[in-house]
Amino acid sequence: MKHFYLLSLMFYFLLMNPFSKVWGSITPKIEKKLEELEKEQERRYIYDQQRDDQLKRLREKADNFLETKQYQRAFQTQGQILELLISYKGEEALAQANVLIETANQQDDPQLKLEAQLSKAEVLISLGIFLETEKILKNIAPHTLIKREYIVKYYTLKNRLSFDVAEYNEYEEYYWKYYEQGMIYGDSVLKYADEDSFTYLFTKASNFARRGKLDSAIAIYDRIIHEDKVTLHELAMTHASKSWLLEDNEARILELQQSAIYDIRSCTYEAISDQALAVLFFDRKELELADHFMQMALRNARQYGARQRISQINSFLPIIEAQIENLHQKKEMIWFSLIVILSIFISSLFLQTVRLNKRNRQIQSSQKLMKKQNLELETNNQQIKENQKLLNKKNEQLEEINVQLQNANSLREMYVKRFFEISAQFFEQLDYFHYTVGSLLVQKKYTKIDDLIKAFKPKKQRDLFYQNFDELFLDLYPTFIKDLEKITNDKGGFGSTKEKKLTPELRVFALMRLGISDTDRVANILGLTKNTIYAYRNRIKAKIPSDVKDFEEQLMNISSI
Repeated sequence: MKHFYLLSLMFYFLLMNPFSKVWGSITPKIEKKLEELEKEQERRYIYDQQRDDQLKRLREKADNFLETKQYQRAFQTQGQILELLISYKGEEALAQANVLIETANQQDDPQLKLEAQLSKAEVLISLGIFLETEKILKNIAPHTLIKREYIVKYYTLKNRLSFDVAEYNEYEEYYWKYYEQGMIYGDSVLKYADEDSFTYLFTKASNFARRGKLDSAIAIYDRIIHEDKVTLHELAMTHASKSWLLEDNEARILELQQSAIYDIRSCTYEAISDQALAVLFFDRKELELADHFMQMALRNARQYGARQRISQINSFLPIIEAQIENLHQKKEMIWFSLIVILSIFISSLFLQTVRLNKRNRQIQSSQKLMKKQNLELETNNQQIKENQKLLNKKNEQLEEINVQLQNANSLREMYVKRFFEISAQFFEQLDYFHYTVGSLLVQKKYTKIDDLIKAFKPKKQRDLFYQNFDELFLDLYPTFIKDLEKITNDKGGFGSTKEKKLTPELRVFALMRLGISDTDRVANILGLTKNTIYAYRNRIKAKIPSDVKDFEEQLMNISSI
């Protein structure tokens, strides 16, 4: 009984959900590509809006050039507009081609007029207006085209026109006539085109394909696909052309799906990928997909204005719709049978009730889990608040450091002021001594000079110098003594820091910290002999532990305020 119930449900979902993504015989690769294509179709309006914005900017630019009578630059900008429209909006492209012709006629340059005519021919052939295309190309003599790119474009259009007319023609005699012409024009394209250009490679691959050299054609198509400078529109053309050369039906569909994706991204509505996909899915009996892509191809053809493609699609759509209608009738018959079967197994509702109860329990479990997650979120919020407090504390510390820096700057200014005061006092004493001695010499009072010299006490002056130096240095390097004790591992061996006084030994290393390490200079500054300086250094270094190898470097790293 259970098996009959499951079987009935399976039939139900197959009938009631024919557009399910489990498309019968659709392979995983095709299904994945269909999902990608569906996403790109949803984004199509974005690509189109970007293209419209780009066109708007170019049109404003072209109008400005025309107002200032810069016809050459206006012609170039109008050509860029036409390039964006030629596979996007056919009727607007045709109108733009006529504008390009008008601008070309305002200039005395026959080559620009020929370029404009070729551009219009390209639009006409895309719209399926073959007769007018033939008239334009017939009025252009290839030998009058000076630029090589114009010659290539001329033969490319002749090549395309010949094959399009051959496909459109129902009579075999004329089909082969236009087919042979197309091959000849294709050879002319290869003669003039750059061998590394897309036009050359694409034409060469097409010629190989038409001559039955499929492997060679596929190899060239693959080369184009992996080129860096190929546009999205050119990639779409390449994937579509390659698809017809593959024997495997799935591989052909994958190539056409990729072509359709590039068509969407490049804002191309003048394309056959959707129509070709519809035909392939129809052959695989995937009627819903065939109808989906044929309807899409019809919308694209109508937006572009491709009359020939609209006619072809309208002739094929009724066939697909008739097959779908037939399928729906069969499904209705199966559905009727299914109702009968389901009525027999009405007792299965009980099983469904059990499942619903189980589902309710799952929901309750989910609600408990959600409550737990909410608690975790509250915990996280609390942690965020704590982190915020920590951050505020760090900010307060930074503000305190800023205050310390400001105090340090004030202190440095005080030191500079004090240095100038001490220097001024010294020079004042020196001037007084010089003046007094000079006066006594003039008066020949040599005894008083001797008394003056005896009254001058150098030791007292040097002691005053040491006192000022010690205070200034320890203000700048308040941790000097403690840091030196750490380096030498001799705690308390260098005196107290509260007295702001250095021992003679420490003054030697204080000068080294200030960058004065030359023994002669240190001896002169401190009024000591070189041997005494050496003795002081050795006495301190003797206290340094054996594992300290970079004493001088550590000494220089003692920081100031």
